[in-house]
Amino acid sequence: QWGDSEEYLDYAVQSCPVDCIEWVSRKELQTLEHVTQDTMYEANGQLPCPMAARADGNLKGVPLPDAWELAQKFEEKQARAQSQQSELMIRLNMDWVDKVKERIAKALGGSSEALRKAVLQIKQRL
Repeated sequence: QWGDSEEYLDYAVQSCPVDCIEWVSRKELQTLEHVTQDTMYEANGQLPCPMAARADGNLKGVPLPDAWELAQKFEEKQARAQSQQSELMIRLNMDWVDKVKERIAKALGGSSEALRKAVLQIKQRL
């Protein structure tokens, strides 16, 4: 898919009888391949033939999946998952910082006054 010249790709696009070849980026291609893998698995490794289903929009009574819609839903799902992961990491970091502060306060609670002053001076420099 990335080994042919642009001229050959233009010929393929122009000669496609059902106008189904699209220019996509590598990222879009990866997403499209990922979301169509189930459809290909069910059809023994082949995508459904759009020419066979062109008349009524389905193949053997089953509507053809819209790869672009599947890709968009997949991207939205990925974005939500990434957002949730980021929020979780922020909460975990805040909890961790609070626990470290508590441990420091507890450790300094039994220390001498001179040590507490030295720690405060270091803290102020930062």
